[in-house]
Amino acid sequence: MPELPDVETMRRYFERTSLRKRVAEVEITTPRVIDGSPGEFQAALKGRRFTSVRRHGKYLFASAKGPWLVLHFGMTGGLEFKAAGKPAPPHSRVAFGFADGSRLFFFDTRMFGRAGISDDIDDFIRRKGLGPDALSIGFGQFRAALKKTRRGIKQVLMDQSVLAGLGNVYADEALFQAGIHPLEDAGGLADDKARRLFRAIGMTLRKAVSLEAQASRFPEGFIIPRRHKGARCPRCGAAIEALSIQKRTAYFCPACQRPGRAK
Repeated sequence: MPELPDVETMRRYFERTSLRKRVAEVEITTPRVIDGSPGEFQAALKGRRFTSVRRHGKYLFASAKGPWLVLHFGMTGGLEFKAAGKPAPPHSRVAFGFADGSRLFFFDTRMFGRAGISDDIDDFIRRKGLGPDALSIGFGQFRAALKKTRRGIKQVLMDQSVLAGLGNVYADEALFQAGIHPLEDAGGLADDKARRLFRAIGMTLRKAVSLEAQASRFPEGFIIPRRHKGARCPRCGAAIEALSIQKRTAYFCPACQRPGRAK
């Protein structure tokens, strides 16, 4: 599932390929991915130009000088830009055709992604109940959010109303870097552990963005390339273990991430 680094990579891709191009047509091949009326979606964007791109958590927003295009990539969504005359990629759901013949495709294999329109993205973020972006939140706000709950820390990190952008993969990595067990009680974290985790989240996400969210490019010292059975901890060599948290698999090192106050 695309998380903050994936969406930030797509934001930069959108910015690099598709800004300032006039939208000549909007082709919808799968109406079910559109939030609202497909006809209104097309009418809102046709003839306009995308002028800027913004991200909040796992959402991407592109300004069309009035309406904003809103994209959420679900589990398997993405963007692909094609020059004039080039065929659509597999599983294309929406195509933005530009006046020069090039096209930007929103593709999604499993169709959990969504495309829509918003007139006010700050209001959209509030209505969706999204918390602060994981790369924008300050430590004080982060610490206060943890103290309000007695849930396990991995569960809290994946809660988009607490922190927008983290998902299964990068929550695991941040916890590994901070040396915190995924079931540890979030509200009971000592201040030094909370600060260590806060710094690990920022470091992990910035590193992932710099690597364009490609797991294979992560260097030694990260658990992301080792999220599978039989893997060894890059620090101590212990066998990586897995457990299920809210139907998602958490990977961790039992030696480097010893349980504290588990929840």
